[in-house]
Amino acid sequence: QLRAIHHSHARQVVMMALCLLAHAFIEEVSRALLECPLPLDSDAAGMWRTLARTEAICHSHRLLDVLLKELQERPSTSEDKAFIIPLAAASALCEVLSVSICAQTVARFYPRLLMALLVQVHYAIGLSLPDSGVSRKELIPACCVVKTVKTLLLKMGCHYEFTSVEKEGGWELLTSSEEHHRGVGLLARAMVHYSCRELWRILYLLVPFLERGDKQHKLTAMAFFVELLHMPQAKRLPEKYSVIRLLKGLTDPDPVIRALCVKGLITMADWPGKEIKFLVPAMINSLCEVDGRLVVEALADVKKILRGLDGASYVGCITSPLRLLFDDERVSVRSAAISLFGNMVKKVKKSQGLMKEEDVLDSMIPLLLHLQEGNPDMAEKCKNALDECSRFLQWRLPKQVGNRKAWHNHQEDVDEICQYLVKTHQENVQRFLFQSQCYLSSTQPSLRRAAAMFIGFLVMRMDNMMRMKDLDIISNALGGLIHDPEASVCIFAAQAHERVLAVYWKLKYGLVEQRKVNSDSAEKHKSPPNPPATPSTSSRLFNALSLWKLAAKH
Repeated sequence: QLRAIHHSHARQVVMMALCLLAHAFIEEVSRALLECPLPLDSDAAGMWRTLARTEAICHSHRLLDVLLKELQERPSTSEDKAFIIPLAAASALCEVLSVSICAQTVARFYPRLLMALLVQVHYAIGLSLPDSGVSRKELIPACCVVKTVKTLLLKMGCHYEFTSVEKEGGWELLTSSEEHHRGVGLLARAMVHYSCRELWRILYLLVPFLERGDKQHKLTAMAFFVELLHMPQAKRLPEKYSVIRLLKGLTDPDPVIRALCVKGLITMADWPGKEIKFLVPAMINSLCEVDGRLVVEALADVKKILRGLDGASYVGCITSPLRLLFDDERVSVRSAAISLFGNMVKKVKKSQGLMKEEDVLDSMIPLLLHLQEGNPDMAEKCKNALDECSRFLQWRLPKQVGNRKAWHNHQEDVDEICQYLVKTHQENVQRFLFQSQCYLSSTQPSLRRAAAMFIGFLVMRMDNMMRMKDLDIISNALGGLIHDPEASVCIFAAQAHERVLAVYWKLKYGLVEQRKVNSDSAEKHKSPPNPPATPSTSSRLFNALSLWKLAAKH
């Protein structure tokens, strides 16, 4: 009947009387209040605050016991009403936290409340409440629970942590099904950075958390636990609850769990008495078929990966999956993988035997071609990685590699680079030629264009080092690009095709050897038949453009 009482003083008297009566039956009253429709109206919210005040005065924690128990349950919706009890408990807790005299009781429950709320956010993603004439955001269950998480942090004095997560967009990450674990990790890192006083309690709470619960429960707990391994107190954990627990996680069916376990094991790489280096192959194998961004995040701490490794096989098994990510469709993953690869090469010396020369050679052409993406940040990372590769190989790359000019406006730069490779590193040019051919079918027009230009000039400089069979394959591949939907690719593929054909006819009719023979005894040998006339560069470009326009119309 509270709604019928309009006088504020009278409402307070009745509310206090109700709460005094409810004190003896707090469990029953709390469960009844949890069935109030969401979002809470002013009467229900006021009742929760008054109950909390009464419980605090009586030095009782039964109310928080009830709310915590409900927060640890997975939400479910009934057919007639959205009585989502765990979400109602989160809304109720938000009201309880607004009561100042509850601070001491809340501090006792803080670690369990925080973890229960973070798991509850994960549960609530994708759920919805029926429209009740309130703002849309208040109807999103995950946002409602995040609001309670914010209130709890501020109640515990975690103002710096709150601000840090806010700046990094952590609250939005928490409410995303794909990014939830990143939001949890961001919060945990902020708490470690600012030395939150309750972290050690959370750490020891998480040990049993990792052994029970469903997918959302384990994923949230693991994301938080992995970041807490940066705490000095974490080194005291028994191996059963640290290394062995994460090692078991490497075989988890969830790829996010596997990536988080790799990240955690790397964090422990410099712990005394922990031989993590022997687990590196198993860690890398667990990242097979894992999302590229997760791989980059898991392997980010390059110093700890390399420290103490004593064989090339270890680093090699790390660099191989990174090279595959150079061509990931997401620019953020490509950029991060190239940056991490460059850092790894920077940390090793050739004399250490930690990295094979083949691993670096196999990366040269991908890095060179990705320089031509047209992305300044990507170009910077590729340039840095190429510098480290040349240092490792003890090469002196021509200045044209690092000037970052667009090849389609400066073809002379491509020619200089190819001339250098053929002249100085002749034993590797076949490898480079093969690598560049893979990019003729790239989904990125800039890479197809760059690959075509590189192949054209490299074949021209290799000249009689080429085999007829290889030239046929390259010619057919470049000819296919004449129908490319991107006009610039079509044009430069035609130019490259012209260069390849020139070498083809040169080899077919032995023009190089013939010139040498003719200079010695011109009268003893007949000149070879003239090669079939090939269209001029301008006519070939015209034909290429015509084909491209025709394909575009169809």
